[in-house]
Amino acid sequence: MEFPFYDSPDTATIICCHILERQAPILYVSHDEDDGMWQFLCGETHETDEAKLVSLKWVFDLDKAATFLEQDSTTVFC
Repeated sequence: MEFPFYDSPDTATIICCHILERQAPILYVSHDEDDGMWQFLCGETHETDEAKLVSLKWVFDLDKAATFLEQDSTTVFC
């Protein structure tokens, strides 16, 4: 499957530790307008140290369902 995002595959992306460790699915997605940063979270409340930095391609490789996202959307609840 072709990488669907306008952003570069190496775009810095915040992901929570639960998704990183495959303990929870992606339930909340945010794309910040001001800096272009993506966030993929499980919907739980997190401490700052639970946020991890990965590439946008890493998230895409983890969950191909991310391809349904609109490039101009800022927040999506899955």
